[in-house]
Amino acid sequence: MFLYYLIAVFFNFSPKRQTCLGECRSALEDTEYKRQNVKALCRTRWIERHDALEIFIDFLPALVDAMSQLMETETRPITTAYISGFLMAITGF
Repeated sequence: MFLYYLIAVFFNFSPKRQTCLGECRSALEDTEYKRQNVKALCRTRWIERHDALEIFIDFLPALVDAMSQLMETETRPITTAYISGFLMAITGF
């Protein structure tokens, strides 16, 4: 669950990353969704955690595509390190 929180913060606090995620999401899906970002976890409400996890699962293909695109365009080494770590954690077992 902590990894999910880090990925949500990584995308939600950067307009550039939110735009990239929204474009990847709309490219994968034919219909327009109301939600264009990943929902952060709530510490106290378990039902909110459940909703956030469902949203994360829906966004998973778009997250992988967005991280792959950001990996190619990003120039800062710390950000590319975060992205590669997130990608390895999501796609590898």
